[in-house]
Amino acid sequence: FPTRRSSDLIGISESASFDEAKKIYREKLMYYHPDRRNDNPVLQKVAKEKTERLISEWAKIEKWHEKPL
Repeated sequence: FPTRRSSDLIGISESASFDEAKKIYREKLMYYHPDRRNDNPVLQKVAKEKTERLISEWAKIEKWHEKPL
């Protein structure tokens, strides 16, 4: 994977396949989705920040994955 930070933030091991990483990413994205935190504005804000970071790090992983060897 492109950076250790990306894989650590998303919670995937560096030896995970792209499909395994994608599954974990989607699970984390659903867990931290701001719409699931409607009852508490503070948690909703934190969830939104985490979601944005997840999306940003995933974009790096996808870009790295699509790059030809």
